[in-house]
Amino acid sequence: MNNSLIKITNVFPNPASNVVNLKFASSSNNSQLFLIHSGGYIINEYDISNLTDFSVNTSLLNNGNYLFVLVSNGVYSESKSLIKQ
Repeated sequence: MNNSLIKITNVFPNPASNVVNLKFASSSNNSQLFLIHSGGYIINEYDISNLTDFSVNTSLLNNGNYLFVLVSNGVYSESKSLIKQ
């Protein structure tokens, strides 16, 4: 699969309070999603292999700015911001 096709098409709701949903344009059998704090440290890593949508519980996160980073087959694909309120 072409890594350029694996994209995050939607992050909602954004800003989020309890749960954020992500939609992907396609899926890959080797994809990871990283949730990164604005300070640069990784909060969590999720295996999203073969998924086209995914939900993340944000209720325990502190208010602030975060980044979702999508990696497919070991290659950076895309990132999207998230505001937690």
